Amino acid sequence: MDGREGSGPEEKDRAEVGRAEAVIQWQGSERVEAERSECNGYLEGRKRHVGESGHGPELITDAKFEDFKLHIEFNCAPKSNSGVYLRGRYEVQIEDDPEPEGPSMRTGGVYGFLAPSPEQPRKPGTWQSYDITLVGRVVTIVQNGQTIIDKQEIPGITGGALDSHEALPAPIYLQGSEAGHVAFRNITITENSAAGP
Repeated sequence: MDGREGSGPEEKDRAEVGRAEAVIQWQGSERVEAERSECNGYLEGRKRHVGESGHGPELITDAKFEDFKLHIEFNCAPKSNSGVYLRGRYEVQIEDDPEPEGPSMRTGGVYGFLAPSPEQPRKPGTWQSYDITLVGRVVTIVQNGQTIIDKQEIPGITGGALDSHEALPAPIYLQGSEAGHVAFRNITITENSAAGP
């Protein structure tokens, strides 16, 4: 420690988070504008008019990413459904469906391909976290501190993908087109070689 004010690890962490927040810019899909709830500090899709369905916009980063680590916190209301699309192509599921589909279509699974193991209990209305590492098509997913998918290869793209150009960098997108209400906060992306194997 060099004795200068602000040089400790806490100050460094705050600076890195601030820089990450400045870099990550979001846009809404064409259907409806995305809004940021400034008073609560989280991202969510909002309905345009009272009486519309519970479906909102896709929230898409302006930046494109190749290999990365993603930290994201989410709050899934009861009977809601959403997902985090890695490179806009591979959906990590978020859901509280009353009639859940197959194992890979549950929270923590890569939709249609990889099932979480162990599957974590549903916690509707509670803030939870994902720490996701994606290198090429190899993914590790940690939900609430528990590794549920460990260095498994994703065999292909999920339906609803932005494109099928798997070799190219692409944005992160947060699915808003499904039913219900899901909010996101504390999103940090660490790119490229820092992602590690």
